[in-house]
Amino acid sequence: MKKLFFSVLAALLLGSIAGRMSSPVLGLEVTFYNASELMIDSLHLEFGSADTQSSIRSFRIAPGTSRTLALNHNPGMGFNVVVSYGDGSRQEFCALLGDNQTRPRIQLKP
Repeated sequence: MKKLFFSVLAALLLGSIAGRMSSPVLGLEVTFYNASELMIDSLHLEFGSADTQSSIRSFRIAPGTSRTLALNHNPGMGFNVVVSYGDGSRQEFCALLGDNQTRPRIQLKP
């Protein structure tokens, strides 16, 4: 009986992990990597379509670390990014326009 219980438990656990790894992504899961030696004080994303406009802010991304953000936005449509660094400098750009990745990684460096 115990062997059956643990076999079922292991199958459920493996199925859950496999399902999470292969499930389709709705929108984007963008990973921002701070490739600089400066703290990123804030990261501001703006994106939208004909019917909606969205904004996401993330704060304090240490040098050498990353942050993954989920966007309810179709791949390839692009979005605006404003990065504010600890020394007061700013970086602004349009990211991923025409890029259809659903889990992209963006390196940030002033």
